[in-house]
Amino acid sequence: MIIFDNQQAVAETAKQIYDEFYSSDSYDRIKFININGKLQGGKTGCMVELARQIAPNEVVALTTYADRSLVEQFENDFEPEYNVISVRISTLLSDIKKDSELVKEIGEASTFFIDESEYRLGEDSQLGQFIKFILEEYPSKRFLFVFVGATNYTLNYLSDKFKFPVESITLESEDGYIGVKDFVDSPNFHHIKQKTKVKVTKEVVDSLEDTLSQYDTGLYMLRIPTSTKDADKVAGELSKRFSKEIQSGNLIIKPIHSKGKSGSIKKELKRATKLSMKKNVIIIVVGGLSAGFRFAENIKKNIRFVFETYKIKSSAVQGLIGRCCGYHDNIPTIWADKSVLNEYIRMHNDAENYVPGSKASTHTKSRENVYHFIPCEFDVQHNTTDREELENLLGIKHIQDYRYSQTSKGPNFPAQWKESFSDEPNYRDITWASRNQEPKPYHILINTDEGVSRVIKKTGDTETRVRYTDTTSTSFFNDGQYTKESK
Repeated sequence: MIIFDNQQAVAETAKQIYDEFYSSDSYDRIKFININGKLQGGKTGCMVELARQIAPNEVVALTTYADRSLVEQFENDFEPEYNVISVRISTLLSDIKKDSELVKEIGEASTFFIDESEYRLGEDSQLGQFIKFILEEYPSKRFLFVFVGATNYTLNYLSDKFKFPVESITLESEDGYIGVKDFVDSPNFHHIKQKTKVKVTKEVVDSLEDTLSQYDTGLYMLRIPTSTKDADKVAGELSKRFSKEIQSGNLIIKPIHSKGKSGSIKKELKRATKLSMKKNVIIIVVGGLSAGFRFAENIKKNIRFVFETYKIKSSAVQGLIGRCCGYHDNIPTIWADKSVLNEYIRMHNDAENYVPGSKASTHTKSRENVYHFIPCEFDVQHNTTDREELENLLGIKHIQDYRYSQTSKGPNFPAQWKESFSDEPNYRDITWASRNQEPKPYHILINTDEGVSRVIKKTGDTETRVRYTDTTSTSFFNDGQYTKESK
């Protein structure tokens, strides 16, 4: 596997953390490294290179995938690395009971890789049971866990709540990377408002037809989240709509799921993707093409259309949308709930302070409160409470340029005064406006008790923002053993 500069940088940083953790000056029993990398951005290469730098010390690479083809792909990635054993989380606990050599190999490992670490984090998950097992089985050993993923929503949220140290590392994208931010900013993006049941509407089919008309070859992917029966029904409806294209040999429509004719999703996907380089191919999927599945770059360049309908945001962005990301120059037509993409962007913009939104993951819950925000900044403070003197000092006029609040003249003054000291004050909570009027450029807070006045300046227009409250985690980490706050 070729290792690129950005992957090398992550591995070197992780190796430094590894050396510090296992040094004679360190006494922590366990430690987490949290590697955040973008979708299809080269996270596997970071693990491979870190394994090489750790060698000859042993590494256990744990795959959280349920799909057999993804498990095989993961195992193949680490096959050349002599100090790595690849283990399937799905069968690990049963394998341990039968294989004493496996238990010995696990005990000899210094580091554990957990790929796509938003998965398998449920309260009674096998990953949680495994970590508990090795800590109990080897009470005198210390273990370093390296969590790697594009949607580490739970881990990023809980990082500052753990009882032990967590080090976060970001895999920076190199030039030429196309990802979620590019998609949501593109005119090719269309918002789907998630309702009780997602339907392939006339608007979506018209968009599909328009996209098809522009290309002779390409892959068009639609997810039907309900059932294989519904997927087959959609495939039948589209076959009627595009019967001429199918009859002419220019188009093939294939429902791909576990109940398909071949019985192999991997085989059907391989056929469909290869065929899409020769003609237009529409595939209807139910649960396939999720986290970890990789398309070759030439296939990604040939993806024309995506209709993603998963409601859990981490699953949705890791699904069809994630398959389009990578180092190429193609931005397909995408239909998805915009909140899915914004959640991902928000986490990657500030992972350290990230708070999950509603339905961010199966392991987090939050209440979303929409509110209006007007940006502002503290301008100046004067040691006077005389408004006429303030107007002369500032060169502004009442009614025309400013409004004011004063101690004891209204119950809101204490809250307004406090808000003016916020790191990001909301002008809407400081000033006031008459009906149908815009807020004035300035608001003066006159504190007669302290003999000073604070001038707040409006710096932008009204924005709609979301505040996340009552956030909880249902992962196995949140049981008091790991975090400072128990359930």
